[in-house]
Amino acid sequence: MYKFKLLAFFIIVEITIYTVLSIDKSYRIDNRLDQELFRYSREYQNIYDSFKKQTRLIYDEVINTKAVISIMDQIQHADEATLNRLRRKLYVHMHDSYARLKNRHIRQVHFHLPNNISFLRMHQPDRFGDDLTKVHDTVAYVSRTHEAVDSFEEGRVYSGYRFVYP
Repeated sequence: MYKFKLLAFFIIVEITIYTVLSIDKSYRIDNRLDQELFRYSREYQNIYDSFKKQTRLIYDEVINTKAVISIMDQIQHADEATLNRLRRKLYVHMHDSYARLKNRHIRQVHFHLPNNISFLRMHQPDRFGDDLTKVHDTVAYVSRTHEAVDSFEEGRVYSGYRFVYP
């Protein structure tokens, strides 16, 4: 009987120690994962914010200029031949800037008309005229509200961060 009580005592002690150690291990793992999640979230937010600042600077200094605005203003009531001439003029005007942006890992600069029609893709200048309303919610949103928006968005070719300005 004494051996049975001693054996039962050791089993209870073992189970208690195992339970305490398992709870402690689980707590430490959860704590570590929470720390890593916080760290990665902070790093992600810092990177995203830097992209946002960079694109805002590009918009302010390269795109929202008198030359580009003048070209875009002429588009409103232009016929097809004039649109083609203006598209080419905008492409030539933006070419050197876009080359520098590509070196900074900016993949696409895309100009849209107010009705969400693609006017000029700097990365594919021969592809234009398609309606982006159902493809890019961000483009439709900016056309509707005239407010800048940024988002991670799935595209036809690339999924990526999109920073869209009116």
